[in-house]
Amino acid sequence: MRGWDGRMVADAPQPLIFIAWLRTLDRLIDADELGPVFKQSWRIRPQFLRAVLTPGSAAAAWCDDVTTPVREDCAGRVALALAQSAAALAHRFGPDASAWRWGRAHVARSVHRPFDAVPGLRAIFDVTVESPGGPFTLDRGLTEFASDDPYVNRHAAAFRGIYDLAEPDRSRFMLPTGQSGNPMSADYRRFAQGWAKGKTIAIATGRAALARAVRHRLVIVPAG
Repeated sequence: MRGWDGRMVADAPQPLIFIAWLRTLDRLIDADELGPVFKQSWRIRPQFLRAVLTPGSAAAAWCDDVTTPVREDCAGRVALALAQSAAALAHRFGPDASAWRWGRAHVARSVHRPFDAVPGLRAIFDVTVESPGGPFTLDRGLTEFASDDPYVNRHAAAFRGIYDLAEPDRSRFMLPTGQSGNPMSADYRRFAQGWAKGKTIAIATGRAALARAVRHRLVIVPAG
């Protein structure tokens, strides 16, 4: 962690350790005071954590566990959170921390309605891809601490567009799935990897450009 540059890249273990530590620290600081309502408020609150961990701040009182007779301090909570989160990650991803990957845990899943609810069809219709980013990045990938899988990318920019108003054909676009609605088509998931890597495509709008770019043509002929 000492050499981490703060980038939430998919192939690094540090983003996973960081988010796991934040999640555990928030639980150790808040859960004793909030009791049964803690889970519904369990989320990333950087301003609150900054206030609690600022030396001399009155908010540091949150670090004490009110359910124990001893008085815990923030340094102890920070260290305990790191130890507990590292142990949990080792249990889930193996003992070699250098082999952990943020992308493996932080998958973005485009859920099909309604076939995601059918186990035999979920793998066919859902589109899942490893993704970078996090709750604090421009490449947003929000996690939900209270969920059953707290590292999954729950909220990100699905449609992305960069518009050139002077030359519309130079505009760039991207979707997290594909252009086809047929799961048996190669185009059903075609954009997923490009979306995860921040890539874009151009979409021609003029007739001549469309004629050059077309791969398939669907002709609908009225009956009779």
